[in-house]
Amino acid sequence: MDWLEDDIESTMDEPDFVENVADAVAKHVSEEAYDKLKMVAQMWMQMGIGKTRREQRIAEVFELLTTVIGNIYEGEKKHLEEVIEYRDKKLKEINEFLSDLSLNPYVIPDDVSLMQLAKLMHIKYEELKAIRDERMNMMTELKSTRAKLCLALGIQPKSFTMATNIPSEDELIQLQSYISDLAKEKSKRSAKYQTLRKMIQSLFTETEREPYDDFEKELLFGDVNQFILSDENIRRLQALHAELEAEYSRNNEQRKTFESRLVNLWNRLEVTQTERDLFLAENCGCKPSVLKSLAVEIDKYEELKRQNIGIFIGKIRPELDEWYEKCCCSDDDRESFKPFLEDDDFSEELLEVHEKELEKWQQFYTENESVFTKLNRWKELWLKLHELESKMSDPSRFNNRGGALLMEEKERKQLHKGLPKLQKDLQALGKEWSDRNGGKKFKVYGIELDKYFDDCWNDYQQAKENEKMQRQRQKQIDLQANARKESTRRWWWWRWISIEENTS
Repeated sequence: MDWLEDDIESTMDEPDFVENVADAVAKHVSEEAYDKLKMVAQMWMQMGIGKTRREQRIAEVFELLTTVIGNIYEGEKKHLEEVIEYRDKKLKEINEFLSDLSLNPYVIPDDVSLMQLAKLMHIKYEELKAIRDERMNMMTELKSTRAKLCLALGIQPKSFTMATNIPSEDELIQLQSYISDLAKEKSKRSAKYQTLRKMIQSLFTETEREPYDDFEKELLFGDVNQFILSDENIRRLQALHAELEAEYSRNNEQRKTFESRLVNLWNRLEVTQTERDLFLAENCGCKPSVLKSLAVEIDKYEELKRQNIGIFIGKIRPELDEWYEKCCCSDDDRESFKPFLEDDDFSEELLEVHEKELEKWQQFYTENESVFTKLNRWKELWLKLHELESKMSDPSRFNNRGGALLMEEKERKQLHKGLPKLQKDLQALGKEWSDRNGGKKFKVYGIELDKYFDDCWNDYQQAKENEKMQRQRQKQIDLQANARKESTRRWWWWRWISIEENTS
């Protein structure tokens, strides 16, 4: 269809085009044929061709001319059919494109020739084809990106449906949005994977554990970029991390227990600090190999302990007194263990009893450290309040200068405000302890916590009342003494007056 490349002029504005073309061709052909046929007739005459032969030759010329004109007609007719066929084909393709693009059908202009229309439709087709190719290429690229992201996330891609054979701009935007969500999810999972992988690798080292299966081997030694970030794999990572973390925590608690036992043994056996530091420096952390070394070291000093039972028991007993005091133990608590404290028949059994008693109260203190910390603070403030109350009864305090009395009064008010707050906190902690221990009451020196505070405040109020009554009694005594002094002074005065009068 080379004719599409030609410049095509419109013939729609030539109403007599057909007649003019036919007349022009006929006239030219007629004139040309007349001249040539005259020359042919002269040649026939010159050659002496007879009438019969001449009529045959004339018939051949007519037949030849008819054939040529017919061939010209058939050729142009075929050309016309090709143009019409091209127009119909392109119109169908254009309308298919427009339908797929959700646009209105192509409207054929009325004022253009068939060849102009064909050329216009060719241009329109190429424009629409370019739009289709651009969108289809974009869709292919987006689907490729989607497939890669879904493969990395271990999920099936969400179906992408099109209303027509060509994706619309909205459909491409939706696909792009889905891909953007996939990319964000991959980034989030990748960050979680990187974090978990790093922690898990560290925990494998700390627990001295070997990978059990292909999943753990791939995690530790595989290509980071090849790991499938599926929900299942992320859950397996989290489960593995939790398992290793629990194992590490158990080892760490075991380390603390072993080290505590070892330090106690060192303290009892008076092992030098240099020797302790050297061993601990060589056995850092809580790896199983380190725990094994600690266990061996404990066994070593346990044997030494057995060889020095008397020394151990002798050191535990004063420690027990300290812990009894720290735990605010009652006399009954102390008395129940007193027979063991007075037993001088040193043996492993007696040492074990002492150690269990010590461990019991150490554990009790540790479990209730928050209570004892606040209770000690309450007792400090309580003692401070009593000191301030004692100063109030000291007459010399009024000789102080520089606002000391004002500061004392301010501090006393703060104590009266702080003590009830601490008491309220302690009572709340006591209730929590009671709830955890089946309703059993928390006791201080054998007295329930609430009653302990009530007794302290009652004693405080009673002491103040006694002090007030003592001041009143003292005041009465002072008044009576002053009255007697005044009576005696007056008696001597009158006595003196009487003597003076008698002398006069």
